Amino acid sequence: MTDPLPWRNRPLKRHLESIFLQLRAFLSKKPVQAILKWGLTSFVVGFLLWKMSQIGWTLILDNLPSSPWFYLLFLPIYCVLPISDLLIYRRLWHVSWRSFPVFLRKRIYNDAVVDYSGEAYLLTWAKANSPKDTSALFADVRDVNILSSVVSNMTMIFLALYLAATGILQNIFTTQTDLQSTLQIAAGFVVLFFVVLLLLGRRIFNLSLRHSLLIGGQHFLRMLLGQSLLLLQWHLAVPSVLLSEWLIFLSVNLFVGSLPLGSNRYVMQAGAGVALGTMLPVPQAAIAAFFALTAGVYLAFHLLVITVLHFWPQTAKKDAA
Repeated sequence: MTDPLPWRNRPLKRHLESIFLQLRAFLSKKPVQAILKWGLTSFVVGFLLWKMSQIGWTLILDNLPSSPWFYLLFLPIYCVLPISDLLIYRRLWHVSWRSFPVFLRKRIYNDAVVDYSGEAYLLTWAKANSPKDTSALFADVRDVNILSSVVSNMTMIFLALYLAATGILQNIFTTQTDLQSTLQIAAGFVVLFFVVLLLLGRRIFNLSLRHSLLIGGQHFLRMLLGQSLLLLQWHLAVPSVLLSEWLIFLSVNLFVGSLPLGSNRYVMQAGAGVALGTMLPVPQAAIAAFFALTAGVYLAFHLLVITVLHFWPQTAKKDAA
């Protein structure tokens, strides 16, 4: 009798395993690895330069905030996420601090190439440097990402509740029907996300409750620190904008950042910030210049970091235990 699921046949399985082994042997050759490394680096560098030209070099250079603290804050804001990732995976995989460049690359690939390409890179690196099997590594990365999404959505909900409870959003809701509809749709997606998580949580998570709580708490601290630094930087750039107005910008920024926009994330966040600036009593020209500058600087950071990391020595296998 013919098996209705032919991919379960052992001959086919052995054939696929043979193809996989041949492919792995081909990719393990040093000339191939060198070509892939240079090719990927060249692609990312070219892509970042193209994105910066889209934002506009003149706009970036002609609208520079005067406070030196504005520029100094870029570095800690940029490093908050990869440092947090490193601390999380030190707990799960016992990686060393010398693995920090891995998490910088992970951030760059997610921000500048496409969503989850950073996780794919991290898995590839972990398979070569960790004694854990592939399924366990995949489960760890999946659970960490889910917990990050949960914390991000919770932050958006708390911000929306605060803005609604304090009456900050009332003027917008009564005068901006489109914005109200957009926020309602966004809230619907958040509620749907939590319903699915509650129904399927036990089937989805592989981490223990203790590890889930610890990692979730670490995501929350990372979110709190990163967004606080971001608010401070925004205030230094345009001091005339009130904190309550910046919180509205922050809510929209978090929502756009959570969408699967891939390499367009910074451009979309800048566009959303400029659009929101036309709905609030804020200096529109300064807001537009500031968000465009911010997007350009982060892309420049990616360009600089990916270039430096290309010449950085690869992490030794003993760094992940």
